Amino acid sequence: MGKTPYRAALEAADEIGLAVIAISLTIIAIFAPASFMSGIAGQFFKQFGITVSVQVFFSLLAARFRHAGARRLFPQRPSARGSPPGRILQSYTRLVTWSVKHYFITVLIGFGIFAASIWSITLLPQAFSAAQDTARSLLAMELPPGSQLAYTEQVN
Repeated sequence: MGKTPYRAALEAADEIGLAVIAISLTIIAIFAPASFMSGIAGQFFKQFGITVSVQVFFSLLAARFRHAGARRLFPQRPSARGSPPGRILQSYTRLVTWSVKHYFITVLIGFGIFAASIWSITLLPQAFSAAQDTARSLLAMELPPGSQLAYTEQVN
């Protein structure tokens, strides 16, 4: 259609913007309530549902604000300058720039976080589910081999 790749990408993002918002909110609407279910199922979904909901929400915010920031920075084409980006976008850009320039340190930090995650497994309880009280008592007796039934009844 004679548009620059950048302009075409911006227009395509505008066209699917509402669909992305709808999908993100649908995921949040499904997983957030699952976090508050009662019983054993609720215990398994608690962290998962909250994590998925928060991550999808922040991903949506980042995508929408990043898109809006790109519009301010590049109103017509990538070479044109607009108003300066916000504090969050500046901080994010500095972090990414530093990470790319110091990729070896970035990879070491990533391995360190991964190792700490693996180590943190040792902090978790080892049982699949908590022991439950069955409201029973167990009495065990051990008598010498060959004891007669009458003697066993007397001990009992």
